[in-house]
Amino acid sequence: MRKSFTLYELILVIVIIGILSSFIIPRLQTNPVVSLANQLIEHIRYTQHLAMADQKFDPYNPEWYKERWQIRFFKKKYASRDHQTSQFAYAIFSDHDVGSGYDGNPNATTGEVVKDPITHKLISGGFTIYYDDPKTYKKAAIGEEYGVVDVKLFGGCSGKRISFDALGRPYKGSPATMTQAYQKNRLIHSECKIKVCFDDKDACPRYFIIAIEPETGFSYIKTVVQ
Repeated sequence: MRKSFTLYELILVIVIIGILSSFIIPRLQTNPVVSLANQLIEHIRYTQHLAMADQKFDPYNPEWYKERWQIRFFKKKYASRDHQTSQFAYAIFSDHDVGSGYDGNPNATTGEVVKDPITHKLISGGFTIYYDDPKTYKKAAIGEEYGVVDVKLFGGCSGKRISFDALGRPYKGSPATMTQAYQKNRLIHSECKIKVCFDDKDACPRYFIIAIEPETGFSYIKTVVQ
């Protein structure tokens, strides 16, 4: 009975393992386009959930609707490692009037920014809080973490933010500049698309598009180009 492999058999096994590894290992590596698309769709849905669960109506505050939960994309130096280069990031927050009115900004120091339910980090890539602050949910700094170079909202929406009312309906623009609770020209009436570009702003060789439906606010990943 043979008790050991021949050199030929050992080489053959090594070759087979090498071939299999060439197919398996790339699949195990993290793809930033897919990873961020999944992360962002979860956070858009989380924003909608917060808006539906956290009723903002206040009969003693005529501007209560300006506190609706929203997700805002921005490009700031706060969102970069060196604090000098402006990078893309996003934040999930509910605007507060702390004495000077609603400013439409995710102020992490005044309790406006929501915490990630798992990590308990503030979901802001850096606006009034730096990217490298231990309280920051760093994955929201999508420029530094994923290489995002541009975020475009088009179709039924524009600007750099989406908010939701208590029914889950999506709105465009900043709630801080709204003058009515259910302003028709702010309500999204057709499919809103969010395009996130990687590598090059103009060519946009790698990107994904997230779509948000009007009325229901249902969001899904529409396109992924890796």
